Amino acid sequence: MTGLGSIKSIWQGPKTLEQAMAHARLASVVLATAALANTIRYWATRPTKAEMLDSMRNARGPVTLEEAGVDLVLFEKLAEIMRWVGA
Repeated sequence: MTGLGSIKSIWQGPKTLEQAMAHARLASVVLATAALANTIRYWATRPTKAEMLDSMRNARGPVTLEEAGVDLVLFEKLAEIMRWVGA
């Protein structure tokens, strides 16, 4: 069998209500565990404001003195927002 038929032969699904409820409980535990792991991973690897500023400056490249002043104001505001957008 190929395609969807081979998937159906591997897992036929629950036969009774109890099996369906057990599968649903297991799926909810897996989802909750994944969400918790992702939250911990984000907090452990979250960039600092200084790292975000450096990243934005590197992406911008060389600028004139006037552009640097504008960038400083803009990047200061965006750095904190970008830390949370990355989440």
